[in-house]
Amino acid sequence: MPRERDAMWTNFTEIKRDGVTRAECRRCKANMVALVARMKTHICASSAQSTSKDAEPSGSSTSPVPPKKLKQTTMEVVRTGPGKQHEIELQLTRYVLATNTSFRSVENPQLKKLLELLRPSTNVPTRQKVSGQLLDEVYTEEMAKVGKIVKDMPATLSIDGWSSLQNEPVIGVSFSAGGESYLINTIDTTGKAHTAEYLSEITAQMIKECEREFQVRVTCVVTDNTSNVTAMRRLISDQVPGIHTYGCQSHLANLLAKDILQENPIKTVMAKITTVVKFFRNTHQASAELREKKLGRPPLPGDTRWNSAKDTVEYFVANWAALACIVNTLVKNTDPLYRIMEDIQIKRGAEDILAILRPVAIALDTLQSERCYIGQCFNVWKILIDKTAEARYVSQVSKRVEQALPPVIICANLLDHRYAGKDQCPAEVAKAIAYAGEANKDFLPHITRYMARHPPFNVTLFSDAYQNVPPVAWWKSGIQLGFDPEFARWAEGLVGGVSTTAGLERQFSTLGFTYGKLRSHLQVDKAGKIAFLFRQLNKFCK
Repeated sequence: MPRERDAMWTNFTEIKRDGVTRAECRRCKANMVALVARMKTHICASSAQSTSKDAEPSGSSTSPVPPKKLKQTTMEVVRTGPGKQHEIELQLTRYVLATNTSFRSVENPQLKKLLELLRPSTNVPTRQKVSGQLLDEVYTEEMAKVGKIVKDMPATLSIDGWSSLQNEPVIGVSFSAGGESYLINTIDTTGKAHTAEYLSEITAQMIKECEREFQVRVTCVVTDNTSNVTAMRRLISDQVPGIHTYGCQSHLANLLAKDILQENPIKTVMAKITTVVKFFRNTHQASAELREKKLGRPPLPGDTRWNSAKDTVEYFVANWAALACIVNTLVKNTDPLYRIMEDIQIKRGAEDILAILRPVAIALDTLQSERCYIGQCFNVWKILIDKTAEARYVSQVSKRVEQALPPVIICANLLDHRYAGKDQCPAEVAKAIAYAGEANKDFLPHITRYMARHPPFNVTLFSDAYQNVPPVAWWKSGIQLGFDPEFARWAEGLVGGVSTTAGLERQFSTLGFTYGKLRSHLQVDKAGKIAFLFRQLNKFCK
């Protein structure tokens, strides 16, 4: 039995053409496919349109056209596979380390909500995983990056002591290569005395580890100048053949500044300047007056902050008039501070101190650069001798220069093509040649040809055109020019020695920044990894 025709056909006429059935609207003669759903839609639309037109003249409000049904859409959820999940976890760990954020921040609900909005299928790692497995993976990855950068370079190892937030004794070890410093180990030495023998054992172990991990040639060891590490340098020179050891040049320049500051009348004047500075730093009203005048906060001299004494005196001299005006306003004329600012001899004494300390500060700034090689130190100290030639300070300068210029430094200055021992006296040249002869007596004929500018050491290689060539690159390229390979490799390692442990001191500053109220119980080795990664991740981001 045929199906009954839909009532909608009462509004349409059936038209058959070429075997195809179509429907024609009896109102508007519109022709369409003979589908009931299509016909219903047409009738509804035309009815609404006619109703709207009929209602317009009467001034009544038009009835709204029924809204079309929107097609329902579904959000496509991107699934996070194991590989992508691990990549996201590593990047989250890099963010935590680069910003020095606490590990438990990864479990904060707000971070979880953020990741759910960005990628709902991502699982946030626990803080135990971030501080353990993921930290080690990022550390290994960054160590490999450093290894590619410094491979086959001569390196200078630095070793120094430090105390953690819990006053744990720590030995930090770093190496410098290519103008950068890298922290490679932090060793907790609780219960162990820092004797020369113990320190030499650690140094020998670190030399082997550094060469194995980074494929560098450790050719120099630089330390501070305390008695135990000075003895350690002598021991390590005997234990590791071909190693060059010397004291930190910037420490010696800082010690020279301290020697000068201990002399009277400088010591007396500095004490009075420090009294003034402490008043402006510790008194709220005086500090407010400085901020209003936009003079900044006065620096306070400190034993461990290099050049801080010079900065304090420089601030006092430059702003003396403003400081005196504020003191006259806030302090009674019977106060000792008032008398200090009224005494013009104090100001003149400060100017004299500044004239003495400025050359030392310039030398210290040069020597503490990670790109200052030991061949340059000789000239820096000679310039300093000329600029601090006042009779009353000759003994202090001579004492520190004698410490700062052992034969290894003099020999490096002779073999640095930029200086080539031009400012050396015959006795100093003899020390340099003797140092090279102790390393290998076969080097002596090569040094003679080098000093005489005989082939293969042609005169053009010492011209102004080569003054900007780093000494390491000069000796390395010299092998292709006919230099004796063994002598050139030895000289390259010598002139590539960095003058200072300041790079390690900066690593200690980062290590101190790593510790805090949220990380007060970090293990020393993990703190060293975090400090290394903090510097590396921010360095490569730049």
